[in-house]
Amino acid sequence: MISDNFKMNPPTNRLQGSMPKIGIRPVIDGRRKGVRESLENQTMQMARTAAKFHLVGGGSQNQLLNRFTANATGRRVIAGPVEATALGNILIQAISKGRIPSIQEGRRLIGDAFSVKQFKPQNQNTWNEQYHKILAILN
Repeated sequence: MISDNFKMNPPTNRLQGSMPKIGIRPVIDGRRKGVRESLENQTMQMARTAAKFHLVGGGSQNQLLNRFTANATGRRVIAGPVEATALGNILIQAISKGRIPSIQEGRRLIGDAFSVKQFKPQNQNTWNEQYHKILAILN
């Protein structure tokens, strides 16, 4: 049975009328695990399998971000080059024109020409304790 608020529109065979005013927010708020937590879990699963992280572009100049990323993940962080986007574009163009034979060769050339900084994880026990405290609060 169709509610009094709706009528069937014969040409399109669809309902017409005003929808009841119900909110989706309580449903979203009520989810025990949200999108963010799911994404963070997936990201952490990938991070656990990575041996190192490469942070490139302007953000790689942020020493605190680099150090905290290494500490929080327990992985080595390689920061730089800052010009990664432009270098990547140039590399692809050079490969397409036959000036550089492969991506691997292009990476080697960029690695030889631009400096990077490495950050090793420190204070792992402290970082792990804080991580577990945050998880306990969220769950």
